[in-house]
Formats: sequence, C-alpha cells, structure tokens
Amino acid sequence: MERFYNLMYNLGWSPHLEMNVEEARKIVEVSATSGEDELEVMINDYYTKKHNIEAIDCFSNNWEKSKTLKKRIPILKQAINAHKRGDYFLSTCIFISQLEGVIADSENHIGIWGDQNKRIFRKESY
Repeated sequence: MERFYNLMYNLGWSPHLEMNVEEARKIVEVSATSGEDELEVMINDYYTKKHNIEAIDCFSNNWEKSKTLKKRIPILKQAINAHKRGDYFLSTCIFISQLEGVIADSENHIGIWGDQNKRIFRKESY
C-alpha cells in the first residue's frame, strides 16, 4: 500500500480510505506498465464513476443527518447543486470554506486565524 500512496501523492492525488486494496493494486499495476498520461486517465475515470450523482446524493443525505453540519446544510446544498451542474471551481471553494468552518468549530475557535494564533496553536499541538 505504501507504493500506492506514494504514487497517488506524486500524481497530485490524495488517496482515499474508500478505495479498496484491489483498486489500489490495479493502479499500481497500471503504473508499472503504462505511462503517466494513461494512469491519470484511469484515476480520473475511477473518481468520476465512483462519485456520480447517486454517490453525491448519498453524501448529501448523510450530511443532512449530521448535527455537526446542521447549520451548514443550506450552503452545502447550494455547493452540491453547483457541483452537479459542473461548476466545480464554485463548489470546491464552498466545500473548502465549509470544511475550514467545521475545523474551527471543532476547536471552538472564534475570530481570525492570524499568524500569531497559528504559532500559538502549533506550540500547543506538540
């Protein structure tokens, strides 16, 4: 699996926990026999098929049940609709900003994360 993780990282992808061992092995095998372009197409196809409209709706339904995301559901629904329309730059920006908000909420953070706060947070993390 380490080879798979390194390969995905070097190609600019984050390996996901949802990818099973057989799928990971197939990607490693293709990398040994094919060029980077073919491998990139294979990985893009994998994620496109795996995260189809039905999968996105499943994510949405699960998010609606989450107490953590309750106040974020209206904007997440808008982001999902944008994503389904193919407005990926728009949806990605919204998802990332909401993820940052979830992280801030989990840390009970209020206000702006400035350089000084980052240094304090890092010191406390070690």
